[in-house]
Amino acid sequence: MPKKKHGLTVGEHINIGAHLKVIRDELVHMSVQIGNAYPKASPQDNKVVRATNYVDSLRCLLDDCACREHPHHFDVNWYYGQRDSK
Repeated sequence: MPKKKHGLTVGEHINIGAHLKVIRDELVHMSVQIGNAYPKASPQDNKVVRATNYVDSLRCLLDDCACREHPHHFDVNWYYGQRDSK
């Protein structure tokens, strides 16, 4: 019988969340650049939008896992970061 997996540790969630936030921010920046260079709904635009959506979907899924796995330590900022104060 396979060993049951227990999910990520708090530290792993925090680390992955921070990396995914950086990746998403970079994809949004690239999306603006691509949008300025190619027509909307072009293959280039569609791919960067899909990539951003996949990262968003993964963040959401892992955020849900973190909440279930660590309900007493969970913080939404692990995957979505602090709100920028203006």
